[in-house]
Amino acid sequence: MSGEIKGSFQTVGLSELSALLKSLADELTAEKILKRSVSSSAVCVQEDARSRAPELTGRLRASIVIRSEPASSFSYLSGDDYGAGVTVRVTAFYGGFVENGTRYTRPQPFLGPAFDAQKERFTSLLGDELGARIDQVWTSGAI
Repeated sequence: MSGEIKGSFQTVGLSELSALLKSLADELTAEKILKRSVSSSAVCVQEDARSRAPELTGRLRASIVIRSEPASSFSYLSGDDYGAGVTVRVTAFYGGFVENGTRYTRPQPFLGPAFDAQKERFTSLLGDELGARIDQVWTSGAI
């Protein structure tokens, strides 16, 4: 076991939203909105996790990174290749020991609580991005 811990945001079952967004403008609009929302949420999780992580040398906090995932990574969940995803992970080998504890040390969770705290924010960010895109399309006269 590498001691790696991670959390992921996934967009699943958004076929109706996809159809609506595709009807607003070009085919890439829906994917762009989802990617922006997912990326913004990931940055929030990263910042929250960094603020929660214990700081001895700063290496653990610095090792909390974001990695983009292709939509096909999540196709097994939704049955199609539509979606966006990122992984917020800890690259320091000892991150899992800190998060979950060991037989000799108590757990000091930082990534799990950060992920949980930001779940609601994702929905809000998605709504904000969607609203901004609808306003943009509306004012441009495309609909």
